Amino acid sequence: MPLPAPQTRKLLTRRIVNCEGYLREDGALEVEGHLRDSKGHDHSYGWRSSIPAGGPIHEMWVRMTLNAELTILAVAASVDAAPYPSCPHIVPNLERLVGLKVAGGFRQRLRELVGGTQGCTHVVTLLEAMANNAVQTSASSVRERGLEAVLETFGVRDRSKHPLLNTCFSYAEEGPVVARLWPHLHRPKSDEGTGPS
Repeated sequence: MPLPAPQTRKLLTRRIVNCEGYLREDGALEVEGHLRDSKGHDHSYGWRSSIPAGGPIHEMWVRMTLNAELTILAVAASVDAAPYPSCPHIVPNLERLVGLKVAGGFRQRLRELVGGTQGCTHVVTLLEAMANNAVQTSASSVRERGLEAVLETFGVRDRSKHPLLNTCFSYAEEGPVVARLWPHLHRPKSDEGTGPS
């Protein structure tokens, strides 16, 4: 376990989010997501009678089909456990996502289309995780098509820079990873004040 050993404690709640990405035979991508919430104790929630410890309080499944450019072609969903009988009624609203591209601005548009009273916070949470997985799923095949395909697919606004440059600590333009992978983009920090005066 990479974390320090915990103090004595009792499980209160568990959320499991699982996403898997696939390449279909026809070239389309599919991302399947599953969200499951449970408690470490018997619990009653919403209009449901007692749910035993470890039983699902929320359980949602979503499958997104996307093309190579990360445009959503189809969405299928199931709400298997929720606090109210009305919760599964949001499933047809997910059709609004068809045609949406999983790229810059996706989260905002997702919330406009199926957020608030038009959707379910748990399904939106799952879809956000699935969007990240969709990008990872498509990344290797897109990279094989070259930098222009990467820029087009991921909606990179500034095409003069590599799409990963300065997106995290390891890809900082002054760091050793960029120096090795993209030496032409490496910008070492200046050592101001350390030289002779």
